[in-house]
Formats: sequence, C-alpha cells, structure tokens
Amino acid sequence: MNGKNRPIDKNDDQSEDADADAEVLRKEYRNMQANRNAFAHESEMVLRRQQLTIEKLRSKNESLKENVAILETANMAPRMTPFEQSQLDKACQELDRYTTLVESEKTKRAAIEKEI
Repeated sequence: MNGKNRPIDKNDDQSEDADADAEVLRKEYRNMQANRNAFAHESEMVLRRQQLTIEKLRSKNESLKENVAILETANMAPRMTPFEQSQLDKACQELDRYTTLVESEKTKRAAIEKEI
C-alpha cells in the first residue's frame, strides 16, 4: 500500500497516462486551431492585397490602351505636304478677309438703316 492507504493499481497509472496524453492532444489541437485561424487570416489579407494590385493593374492597362488608341488615331491622320499647308494658309487668310468685309458691310447697313 502507498502513503494514502490505497493499493497501487496499474489501471490508475494507465488512467493517469491516458489523461496526460489527452491533455497533450488537447493542447496540440488548440495550437493547430490557432495556427489554422492565423493562416486563414493571413491568407485573406494576402488575397485582398493581390486583388487590389490586380485592380490597379487593370486600371492602368485600360489607361494605356486608351493612350495607344489615341496615338494610333493621331498617326493615322495623313500629313499635309508643304504645298497643301500653304494652300490652307491662303484659304484661311481669304476667309479672314471676307469675314472682315462682311462685318464692315453689316456695320454700313446698320448705319444706313438708322438714317432711314
């Protein structure tokens, strides 16, 4: 018998070992659960950052596509030869001259109408 007036029982030793093993397993399970939760949170944060990066890249891609389209359109317009440019300049000067003449005639007409 031991100090507590109880006989030593092999089942008690096995029960204590089983309880200790169960406690170790519970601790391991809690640790694994905490690790799983931390990993899930971290994975979610990484996914959010990646999604934000993807959206920024998509936006930049669209902007670049628009810029390319603008440049392609600008390059598609035919260039004027120096002769064509001089003809255009002459036509603009003539337009300005006639516009001035029309304004002058309108002013004269208004003055004549006032007299009548």
